[in-house]
Amino acid sequence: LVPVYAYLKPDVVWRDFRMQGYLKYPQAWARRFKNRSWVLRSEDGGRNWHYLATIAALPELGEEGFGEPCLTVLADGSVMAVLRNGGGADGPVWMSRSHDGGKTWSYPLRTSTPTGNSPKIVQMPHGVLACSYGRPDNRVSFDVTGSGLAWSHTVVASTCWGNRHVEIAVTGPDTVYCVYADDEMDLQGNRMPSKVRQMYGRHIKVERLSGDGNT
Repeated sequence: LVPVYAYLKPDVVWRDFRMQGYLKYPQAWARRFKNRSWVLRSEDGGRNWHYLATIAALPELGEEGFGEPCLTVLADGSVMAVLRNGGGADGPVWMSRSHDGGKTWSYPLRTSTPTGNSPKIVQMPHGVLACSYGRPDNRVSFDVTGSGLAWSHTVVASTCWGNRHVEIAVTGPDTVYCVYADDEMDLQGNRMPSKVRQMYGRHIKVERLSGDGNT
């Protein structure tokens, strides 16, 4: 399964990209349709792909429509998707879940944490869910219940200046690796040219501590 986003022929609700007199993206038109997110499926090892199902459309929810989806297969075999719909500290990450291999998806739910853009989700070997996201900062939140609805712990990987598109991968039984970009600053605090943009990574260790029956 591969997640995709854009808009399809049934999507006819406009998203206005004009922000305080300028276009959010350098495009020739001031408006475009709101996004939806869907999944493609390959049954021959990735040589050919076909549309399988929409994860979320629902233009009445959120600012931009559902985009930047990421999938992970959970220990129980279900598939969990995290999606962006807007951005920044007030732009919640949304979640949906499939119990039939991506053919049908639950109604998307918004989370108070994580927020922002470019969410990535993984399940660690001990069952903890980890979700990386940007804006604000470069962050990783954790759900010890594995449900995707109880993000109780958050680590700020970096507060550096950059696009804050964060990537995450499981690298051990209790370790994830978070990668992010830094548009470095000069001594006066001005952004340096993009050619000096650097990529950084940070290991985050996550332990489950049990006591008195509580995790």
